Amino acid sequence: MLTESQWQHFQYFSKEPHRLIEKIRGEVLLGELPKVCFAGTQKLSEYSRKKERRVKRLFKKEGKKTLDNWPVISCALPIIDKKGMFIPDFFDNPAGTYQLVLLDGHHRVRYAPIFDIYNIPTVILTLSQTAEAYKVETLDRMATILETWMQESLGSFSKKMPNLLLPQPITFSRSPNGLIPVRK
Repeated sequence: MLTESQWQHFQYFSKEPHRLIEKIRGEVLLGELPKVCFAGTQKLSEYSRKKERRVKRLFKKEGKKTLDNWPVISCALPIIDKKGMFIPDFFDNPAGTYQLVLLDGHHRVRYAPIFDIYNIPTVILTLSQTAEAYKVETLDRMATILETWMQESLGSFSKKMPNLLLPQPITFSRSPNGLIPVRK
């Protein structure tokens, strides 16, 4: 699916996710959304006890400040409308419907509710920005990669959790302060 170069690029961002944001050109959107809006891309087997303990320690020590200081990073993946229109960026089409694909912060999103944190601060990237950061040539290819990762992740969790809730899509509304992500 990814070329060797893209895979190395992805692994680099996985180890140092703040570098992903440094690669982004243009405006990014910050928002706070409930856990149910995020579609993960990590399989159940990719969650580690070591990272779980570290994240829980951070939440215990700093509470929501943990997420304020290190918001999760997600991509707003457009859900193709009834006319088959594919609009890649929410800045161009805020009324469109999007799936928030979690790129970084899986452990933080997973364990936040244990510490009574239900709205997760997130940096929301467009599909164009995500493709550019991961050095993927086309938006269609980036969308396919993200969809595959989401399906593989959901598949790994659904085997152990039959009552797994599916991620809810979002849309954006305009406010005096700009665009605000909202649950659809």
